[in-house]
Amino acid sequence: MVGAHLKKENGKVALGKTEHCLVYVHKKQEGEVKHYYILPEFDYNTYRPGFISSAIQSKMNLFFKDSRKLFSEHNVGVTEKTVMNNSTTVELYKRYLSTYYSVFIPNVSDTLLYDKNIGGFLHETVDIQGKNHILSGVFVTADQAKGNLQFISDCKLTENAYIVKVTPTSITRISE
Repeated sequence: MVGAHLKKENGKVALGKTEHCLVYVHKKQEGEVKHYYILPEFDYNTYRPGFISSAIQSKMNLFFKDSRKLFSEHNVGVTEKTVMNNSTTVELYKRYLSTYYSVFIPNVSDTLLYDKNIGGFLHETVDIQGKNHILSGVFVTADQAKGNLQFISDCKLTENAYIVKVTPTSITRISE
């Protein structure tokens, strides 16, 4: 993935700092669904044992090694942005790979889902049976998700939202 900073000086747009982040596309059949994970370099098996097989891990390592070699030989002025262990990205991957709590939003309209003010608070996930679910938030505890549920209720986005526990194999409603 590539990123660039654009800046406007004296009425003209100029290209500023550019960077790239190497990511590996991992195809994985899980239940009825074949997921395409876009993965930066990170130790996924620490948080979800068996997520990456040893054969795939070898392919990933080779990809990162070869890509870094190519970039160092052929790119000038482009820096690699790596995923830092204490970053928000790593924290999200840890939760997605193990367990997190969220608010399930039933019957979401396309208008709400793609509304730029609301849609940014929603994400879609697919369970291992292939069913899509619209969720709001990624929380460590159910109590944290309660605040989000209250926000959704206060905004009158839906009357039927509820807290769920999301694991790699299930999405389960949490009793209030």
